[in-house]
Amino acid sequence: MQILAPLRPFAGPPTQHDLIWYFEAISRETSLPITLYLNPGPGADVSIPDTIALAKLPRVKFIKESSRDLARVSRLIVEIDRAGHARYFTTMQMLLITLQLGGSGATMPPPASEIARRIVDAFVAKDYERAADLQLQFALFPARWMHRGLAPVMKAAMSLIGVPAGEPYPPYVSLSGEERTALEALLKSTVLGARLQASAAA
Repeated sequence: MQILAPLRPFAGPPTQHDLIWYFEAISRETSLPITLYLNPGPGADVSIPDTIALAKLPRVKFIKESSRDLARVSRLIVEIDRAGHARYFTTMQMLLITLQLGGSGATMPPPASEIARRIVDAFVAKDYERAADLQLQFALFPARWMHRGLAPVMKAAMSLIGVPAGEPYPPYVSLSGEERTALEALLKSTVLGARLQASAAA
């Protein structure tokens, strides 16, 4: 069970007491192992000490880190995973594990997971130069448009590669025509370029 570390509904960052109470309350209602999902923005920006405290809760077995703070990640690998409190993963690690196990890339939407699958394939084939080149494709996609939200960006990208996924729910709106044109131009320079050409020809 994946649970996002929550923001306070009445504003202000949650205290360690708030977070522990929240996850202990969930633990009392389920026998499932809990994955603590750390994603500042939609969720709380949980401090390192508070993350370690949550990792020590009996039901918290996994931690999925999406902060992209490498100093934080390096420290928490040691203080959580290596210390034996919980398994600690970054978002990319979770995606790669899914792909290596033959999954469909469910941890990320199809356009991004397709790039990730190519990275894994190149790495397994020991084509490290190709893997590194493919990894650079994540530098701008979807990051350049993330201020618009992941769902609108991925819906636009999926539509461009011929996999219509509908529009975002109101009041959220799709990418503008200018944004969509810029996204299409970038995707043409990635391994998704062939999918765009096939979609356009269909």
